[in-house]
Amino acid sequence: MITKRRQGLNPEQQYTYFLSRTRKDENGCLIWKDSIDWDGYGHTWIDGRTVNVHRFIAAHVAGLTLNNLNRHDIVRHTCDNPSCINPEHLIIGTASENMQDASNKGRTRGENSPHHYLTEEDVRAIRTEYKNTRITQARLAKKYNVSQVQISNVITRYSWSHVE
Repeated sequence: MITKRRQGLNPEQQYTYFLSRTRKDENGCLIWKDSIDWDGYGHTWIDGRTVNVHRFIAAHVAGLTLNNLNRHDIVRHTCDNPSCINPEHLIIGTASENMQDASNKGRTRGENSPHHYLTEEDVRAIRTEYKNTRITQARLAKKYNVSQVQISNVITRYSWSHVE
């Protein structure tokens, strides 16, 4: 719901208001102090819909509106902090550029991946147990609460290839 204080603000006034709703951290990030979604991104209501504040900020700085910003454009955080709305830390790009950035920073492999279920210790144990016993991949999957395909990928080094 839009509060009375924000109703009728033009984009420049919204921009200034949003920046005033932050606190600066030791890395120069402007951390959004209001509502945060499950992924850590700040969000608010604008024109009757929920929007990610960092997208509004990046679009505004680029001279665009949210409606002009392609919905497939990604607003990348150079600081890797999703709740940061510092315009100096935001870059409009593609999903491919975002993935390349994550890869360059080592955030897509192993325990650095936000989607990992196993640890490097688990991976070593799985490989050792599979090699030295007659345990099936299905049993290992049940033991580690992952799919049999994930166990197969660990054993064949299709995934976690960086772990010895």
